[in-house]
Amino acid sequence: FRPQFLTSYAKAMPPADWGCDELKFLAEGARDFQVLKTTLLSHRPVGSPSFKCVLEGFGGKKSRDPEWRDLLLSSFEKPGEKGEYRDEVILRLLEGFPGDSKVGEVLVHRLETGGNPWREAELLPTMLSEKSVPHLIEALDRFKDRDHILHSIVKALVQATKVSISPNGVIRSVPPNAYPDEYWVTERAMLHVASQWKKWWEIHKTEYGVAPGMPSSPEPEKGTLPGAIPIEPRVTL
Repeated sequence: FRPQFLTSYAKAMPPADWGCDELKFLAEGARDFQVLKTTLLSHRPVGSPSFKCVLEGFGGKKSRDPEWRDLLLSSFEKPGEKGEYRDEVILRLLEGFPGDSKVGEVLVHRLETGGNPWREAELLPTMLSEKSVPHLIEALDRFKDRDHILHSIVKALVQATKVSISPNGVIRSVPPNAYPDEYWVTERAMLHVASQWKKWWEIHKTEYGVAPGMPSSPEPEKGTLPGAIPIEPRVTL
């Protein structure tokens, strides 16, 4: 068995006949993202059948190419293989871009609008660090009846703030390399823990650039610009 013979065999096939195995194999063999664009993505663009196989194959290279990142982010919005499995593949690959604010912005949007963004919540501190805290706190109210998402949000808060809070309000420092799952709490205690985090936030929100009494993620008023002065039209006859 020689891999180069298998490569020649796969490339000799009409691109329309490539199945998942061929797509994974060819994507694994792409030297970089530019080669992937030329050899595979020109035939199987985002949203085409078995596109996730291309993602899985090339993802093993852990490329940090900004175009690869942008392709992953755009894949959320494209038609085609929808479903949590495809999104799980994309989110797993986005782990390769720690500290990337562009990835963080997309994760925040999905946390605010998605129906089951538990994976986004857990990944957010990796991208935005302490800047993720206001968004996570805001999500506590949105998912107050979804225990599994609350657990992911609390785990992310522990990672971003380096503190843990017990159901009765005891606050402890978390070592830098601590595994977040060590701070698991039962479903029965989860609502109490979420409540304690909101109390903690009211005390510490100024440390994260949010003034007392202001919402966690203030939005600018739509249709106006900062400092804009309305002008009344005048007509002289």
